[in-house]
Amino acid sequence: MKQRFLVPLLFLVLSVATPMSALPTTPPVVPPCACQFYVPNAFSPNQDGYNDVFLPNFSSACSIQSYTIRVFNRWGGLVFESSDVQQGWDGKVKGTAAPQGTYFYAIQYAEPGDSAPELLTLAGEVALLR
Repeated sequence: MKQRFLVPLLFLVLSVATPMSALPTTPPVVPPCACQFYVPNAFSPNQDGYNDVFLPNFSSACSIQSYTIRVFNRWGGLVFESSDVQQGWDGKVKGTAAPQGTYFYAIQYAEPGDSAPELLTLAGEVALLR
């Protein structure tokens, strides 16, 4: 199984044209990812019904073959793990409310493909607010 890491990127395209230049002014076309999803950067598990669970939101176009999400504390200790796309972290560690702070996540998933599925990894941070 191949593996690829996804990181947020910022592209800046600058095109300068003078009467003497024959440079193209069209920016390059980057094909969109097959599976679009949103990962929140903060959540507040205070039972008010808003952002109570840290859970990535996959678009309906996604067809996930395998999926794992792991959340770590600032010392690298595993505080949450799930292989269910519908299950998110409720801000608890072994049944006890985790302290407010920054936590780190790693999401691994694979989409079905023509050949061997490619394992994609997305990592980032999430703020737990109380």
